[in-house]
Formats: sequence, structure tokens, C-alpha cells
Amino acid sequence: NQSVPYIVTTITGIIEFWVEYYFFPEQKNSHSIMYVGAVICVCGVVLRAAAEVKMEANFSHVIRKEKSGSHQLVTTGVYSFFRHPSYTGWFYYCIGREVVLMNPINFLFSTFMN
Repeated sequence: NQSVPYIVTTITGIIEFWVEYYFFPEQKNSHSIMYVGAVICVCGVVLRAAAEVKMEANFSHVIRKEKSGSHQLVTTGVYSFFRHPSYTGWFYYCIGREVVLMNPINFLFSTFMN
């Protein structure tokens, strides 16, 4: 299932945040790190949204193994810079989320799971 890595990294990220906040609250208060993470998140969301807009009717959240008759290959816009801008945007959103939460363990976990 496509959403399993997202669900797992979200749950483990929430757990890590609260455990670290309980034991090391002073390490969860760097606003500059949170701002950097927020910028990464926003860039990821914007990239993903641009990909969905550019794909128009070709976009689907379901991964297809075969080409549908009406689908066309999109190679302009963000697709001229990224092979999979929707997935790339989602990846950066997930990484940025962990930077915002200042979760070093789940940052590494999300990097490999997403």
C-alpha cells in the first residue's frame, strides 16, 4: 500500500517528538530550525501542487502499471526539471516536517521510508 510509509513515519514522528520533548525540552525550541523546516515543507507542497496542476486530467493518486488510452506524457513545466515532481515534492514535505519537529531519528527514518 502506498500510504503505509507515510502513516508509519507520521506516527513515529509524533512519538519521537513527545518523548524527546518530555526528556529534552530545551532541544525542541530552536525557531531558526523550525523556519528552515517550514520552508522545506512549503517548497515540497508547492512542487507537488504544481505537478498535479500540470498533469490536469492525467493525474491520479493511484499508481498505474499500464498506460491508460487517454493519458499523455507530460514533459513541460515542472516535469521538464523533475522526472517525478509529485513524489519529489512529497519527499521534501515529509523531510521538512521532521525538521520542523526537530526529530533527528525520524528525519533519517523518513529519508529512507519515503
